[in-house]
Formats: sequence, structure tokens, C-alpha cells
Amino acid sequence: MNEEKALKVFKRIKAVQYDDHFVLASYDHSSTYINKDLLYIHHRETKAMCTSIAENLACLSVEVVIGPAMGGVIPSSRVAEHLSDKYGHGRDIPSIFADKVKGGFEIRPDFIKIIKGEDNINGRRGRNVLVVDDVITTGQSVKKVIEAVCKAGGNVVGVGALWNRGGIRPKEFGNIRKLYSLVNWKLETWPKALCPLCAADIPVNTELGRGKEYLSLIGSSGT
Repeated sequence: MNEEKALKVFKRIKAVQYDDHFVLASYDHSSTYINKDLLYIHHRETKAMCTSIAENLACLSVEVVIGPAMGGVIPSSRVAEHLSDKYGHGRDIPSIFADKVKGGFEIRPDFIKIIKGEDNINGRRGRNVLVVDDVITTGQSVKKVIEAVCKAGGNVVGVGALWNRGGIRPKEFGNIRKLYSLVNWKLETWPKALCPLCAADIPVNTELGRGKEYLSLIGSSGT
């Protein structure tokens, strides 16, 4: 699946919401929201998109795929599934995830063993790890997962995503070999202090994104 077809799918299933006041996972504000959860109920489309990510990053000799919880869990699993089926040479390429904790992400001990190569899949320590997320906005989640993987002894070779809405470039993720996003369409976001929607007193959407959580933090039911 290419970018044009992927965009048609997102629009057809109404996973892209326009002209409202959304608070994103980064707590930046935007008038556009990508509701990727609507994609995951469409198994064929999800598989096709994740297959495209896997095919474009298979050249990196990926040995482990990791995604940030919760958003990256499903796409990272589907990418690992395709890599295993086509490039695993009879073995599974593990799909693991990083738990969000205060200040970053943490990898569970059993998963660290997989990253280090202590589970005897190939007898070599320090595996090649691919980080897969759903939507990249600021890139902070991916950066923090990369930090956690490196701390665990892994070698991060690339990053994949369904949608790069922040215009993030590979160099922003450090010394990775490749960044591939199925959709590269930059969508404007603003910090609260610069948000024109807040300035116009447009209410925050509390059904999608972090709107409800954001309003509880600022102790308001408005903007």
C-alpha cells in the first residue's frame, strides 16, 4: 500500500477528523485528529499498511520490533508478524513493547533479555531493534523508546510509523539507518500558549485525544 491509498483508507473510515479543537498525546493542540483506533477494526487495511512498513524496513536486518504502549503495540505486532513470515527464515521475530512511566518509557526484564539476545534465539547479544509507532507528532515517544532500547543493550536500526504528522526527520532520532512512515502529511499543531483555537474560545473536544484529561489537569470545562 502506498501513501495515496493509505490516505484514502483513513478518509473512507473517517479516521481523520477535521475542524475541531483537539488535544494530542503530546498535549499540543490541533484542529485535526488522526483516530488510528478506527483503523485497527479493519483488519485487511491494517495488515496492508503494516506490511508496507515492514517491506520498506526489511533491509535493516531487524531482529526485534518494539512499540510504545499503548499506541505502538498493534502496528509493531503486525509489522513483526510480516517480517517473521517473509524474512524470519523459520523463526519468529519478537514483538515487544515499552511501558510508559513518568519521564519516559521502561522495558520489562523479560523483554530486555530478548533485546540483549539472552533468550538464545540466535546466540548473539545486542539485537537489531526496529521501533514502530502509530502516529509521530513531536517524536518524543519514539525518542524515549530508543533511549530505553539503547539502555537495554539493543541496537536501534530504524523507525516505522503509520503517519508522520510532525514532519520529523531521521536525524532527530539519532544514529538510525532509516525512518519510514506510510503517510507523510504534516498537520499543524500548537502549544497551548500559541493555540489560535484557545484564543478563539473554541471548546476542547473531550471525545477524542487527551481533551478530557487535559481539562481535568487545568481544572476547567472550557478551553
